Amino acid sequence: MQPIKLNYCFLLALTACTLTVAAQSLRSAEDYFHRGVRYADKGEADKAIDDFDKAIELLTDLGAGPNSTIRIVEPRTATVLSNRASMRMQKKEYEAAISDLSRGLRLNPRLVELWINRGVARRETGDLPNAYLDLNKAVVLAPQHAKAWLNRGVVNFEYQNYLAAYFDIQQSIQLDKELANALNARGAILHTIRRFDEALADYSQCLKLDPQNHAALNNRGSIRKMRGELEAALEDYNKSIALDPQRAGTWCNRANLRVTQGKLEEAIADYNESIRLEPSAAAYNNRGLVRWKMGLRQEAEQDFAEGRKLQTEKAGWVSFKQ
Repeated sequence: MQPIKLNYCFLLALTACTLTVAAQSLRSAEDYFHRGVRYADKGEADKAIDDFDKAIELLTDLGAGPNSTIRIVEPRTATVLSNRASMRMQKKEYEAAISDLSRGLRLNPRLVELWINRGVARRETGDLPNAYLDLNKAVVLAPQHAKAWLNRGVVNFEYQNYLAAYFDIQQSIQLDKELANALNARGAILHTIRRFDEALADYSQCLKLDPQNHAALNNRGSIRKMRGELEAALEDYNKSIALDPQRAGTWCNRANLRVTQGKLEEAIADYNESIRLEPSAAAYNNRGLVRWKMGLRQEAEQDFAEGRKLQTEKAGWVSFKQ
């Protein structure tokens, strides 16, 4: 049997052809990625996700190639996964986002945005222990990253560890004084510990930097209601709901305000929407009180029964924006 002789010219040509195809695929993936980013900037999440899907498919095929290609492709794939996860979080598809972010971290564990976003997504699903671990990792990896401190502070807040939360958010504000969400978060802490004037100042400063911040509008509305500034509070709640109609807490807060104004039918409609979005003890109990006042005793008793099943919920909300 004769030994097989290698045709080096053929091998060189084949290698050159393979590299050309890989370069074209990489350019196509980059094109899809950048177009996806443009769609994301315009708020077109579904179109952005479609383009990120195509980019990831191309990059995944390239990742099956030689080691030199893998080293180029993996960090790029992690970046696209991070962007797709952000769009999925915008659509409240948190489990799908966590899957993307976990895959991204396997490819590039040094990309701090992956740790931050997975921490935020886990917090949204109620997984506070793992959210804290992710955000703590982000702070360790990038101690100059204001959003890492901010989001760890939010998790500390939800653990009711207000001192640690305040420290984290102060660090965030020192790193980026223009970070509106950090001002809202500090306001929420001050609000909770009943330093209302300081909280109101933080919410208002947040809204100067970001007039579309639905969370700060909701939170400021709560303080204005407490101070008896009912029309100003209503204006804040209306704006917050217009910006993000999916937040059950804001509907419940506006319903409470309508009760104070004596507008019971409108209050019932707001409680209904709050419960449709996210059933809570606060919404059921408060709707029950209104129905009782309206003479609807049987419906009120049903609401109180539902409220008792959800007693872990709080009677009012402060809000955070991702």
